Amino acid sequence: MHVSRIRRLFLSAPLLVACATGAGCGSEPDTAPDLAARLEEDTGVSWTVVRDPSSHEVTFMAPARAVKVGDGPPEDVARAFFIKYRDALHGTGSPLELRAQVRDADPNGASHVRFLHFVPGTEIAVHEAATTVTFNATGEFVYAMPSFREGVGAVDPKPTVSETEVGARANALALRECALSDEASLKVRNIELIALPRDGRAPTLAWRVDWRIEGGSCAAPEALIDATTGDTLGFRETAERVLDQATGVWFHHGNDPNDRKWIDVSPDDQGGWVLVKNGTVKVSTQTHAPGWAGLRRDIHTKTLGSWTSSASVRGAEVDAHHNMVRAVTFFEEAFKLKGPDGMGGPVAVVVHSPDFPNDDCNAYFTPAGKLAKGTLIRVLDGNFFKVGKQAGTCLPLTSFDVMVHEASHSVTEHTSSLVYRQEPGALNESFSDVMAAYAAHRALESDEDAFKIGKRGDLTGIVFRNMLDPSLPTNPNNPQSASVAHVSNMPACATPTAGNDMCGVHRNSGIPNRAFSLMAVGGQHAQSKVWVRDALGWQRASELWYRTHIRLSPTANFLAMANAQVAYAVQFMPDALAGVACAWRAVGVFGGANTNAEPAAITSLTCPSLAAPSTPSWLEPCGNVKDGFACNPFLSFSGHQCVGGQAKSTLTCAGLQRCKHPSSSDWTATLAPDGTLVCEN
Repeated sequence: MHVSRIRRLFLSAPLLVACATGAGCGSEPDTAPDLAARLEEDTGVSWTVVRDPSSHEVTFMAPARAVKVGDGPPEDVARAFFIKYRDALHGTGSPLELRAQVRDADPNGASHVRFLHFVPGTEIAVHEAATTVTFNATGEFVYAMPSFREGVGAVDPKPTVSETEVGARANALALRECALSDEASLKVRNIELIALPRDGRAPTLAWRVDWRIEGGSCAAPEALIDATTGDTLGFRETAERVLDQATGVWFHHGNDPNDRKWIDVSPDDQGGWVLVKNGTVKVSTQTHAPGWAGLRRDIHTKTLGSWTSSASVRGAEVDAHHNMVRAVTFFEEAFKLKGPDGMGGPVAVVVHSPDFPNDDCNAYFTPAGKLAKGTLIRVLDGNFFKVGKQAGTCLPLTSFDVMVHEASHSVTEHTSSLVYRQEPGALNESFSDVMAAYAAHRALESDEDAFKIGKRGDLTGIVFRNMLDPSLPTNPNNPQSASVAHVSNMPACATPTAGNDMCGVHRNSGIPNRAFSLMAVGGQHAQSKVWVRDALGWQRASELWYRTHIRLSPTANFLAMANAQVAYAVQFMPDALAGVACAWRAVGVFGGANTNAEPAAITSLTCPSLAAPSTPSWLEPCGNVKDGFACNPFLSFSGHQCVGGQAKSTLTCAGLQRCKHPSSSDWTATLAPDGTLVCEN
């Protein structure tokens, strides 16, 4: 979904194009040790070490195979590891600096530890810094994504500018930037000291201020102010919002007489009902009180079946509530997640939101802070109901895939906290698209439909993301609606601004989006001509994406994500390695200029690369099966009866199962005694 109103960013953040040690990273400080060589000498296996090209800090490290680096609980082993290599990582690893935030395991046997970084001996956190480490079931080191910053220990923790003074300066800044007339609309949520890393310079002590603003032209703004000089270091919005999508009012237009939904509601204390689903995770649908846009209120009714809270825009309340309840259920069933925030916090969807009167076709997630419980999503009314030249074809953005997409931003905020700019921002958007597509697939939509995000969001049939071919314009009348599908087509961008989409967080999300669709169902990349033969299927590809995404560091880029997925596949999904590697090669993250950055596990792996229209035998529906039954390589839930090498009939698996076959090179299917296709989870 499109985030369109990131107002301003004064920070000069680096373009995160990672490089491998010794692979054109630029000159590193002379005192920096050869970390990869040290690790190989100490462990007996080769290591992949990736550094940020600007700061030269290590952003990813993984052995060629999982290896023991110590004994004891994962947190203790990880901490001892960082202490041992502290000179190369620019961090002490001590509990005074590195504090474990999350310790958990996943269904595949992996154990994860996530650390937050602090100025040693203080409660001052390092901004946008988190280090994650993954171990396998036997305690062996699989990979780590460090976020150490040189010079953190030298940050003076005593501010010259007081909290009171910075609050006044920040409010004045917000009034100007958000076009507000008075401070009554400003509600400060947090004022905190942080250590702010800066490109090419030592971290500095800064005040971070964020507000919940009702009205104006900002969504969840954040200000960064130098704690010594009082200078403004940055001001930006942090809310992700969907652009030009809609569904949920089709019945009221007469387009879809079957658009009727069951919704969970609760009795109120006035003898009526309210759009609230109580349970493990509370889901409520709200609107704004008349006369003051800042006050949200639950939607009440005295008559069941009548939930209209807007005279002109009808049906949005019902669809928002129905689909957000479905979204919460999806995360619980697919990933055992207790609400989008993982903490069981309440979820609120506000419809008819007037916050952005000039941005009608939108919905957006409002961050509440990584440690704050709860999820808040706002939905505007679209422009179909406007009178005059501004009237359009988009409706309120309340469809199932939109609700999953926006809720997924809450998952990201409470796990990896990917920053919303450049490649990390594109991964942020892509994860929301991946979850939306997987949810649609689980709702038994076809592959083609599931990969089209926002397919019912416009009366003319325009979609807003096509994950099967991001390079195609989603709006035939707007060539700019296409996304980037290959790394070679990414425009250079060093300074994120609202005008360049924070360095292309939406357009560039097409790169990981296409990698995911290739992993899930296979196929050929239109530009690189690389084939992905060994598709993982929807469930396994989504599981891999989710497990690695939530462990990313806040500034992880495409190469870091690809490396993490390879490392995870080697340990926990070894039969998926070819599909993972070839998908990332197809979109140009591996291979080409990044050949030297490929992990050792895939350097000898070959991905088919054939120019269209040539089609190898294994891409035919019957593969190499002449007579008998074969699983379809790219429609994992189906198989075919083959006669003379040609598919004569199609059989499908029930629910979310996939056709069972002996191996990635043998697609022979079998039938059960009752004549049904033998399938597996």
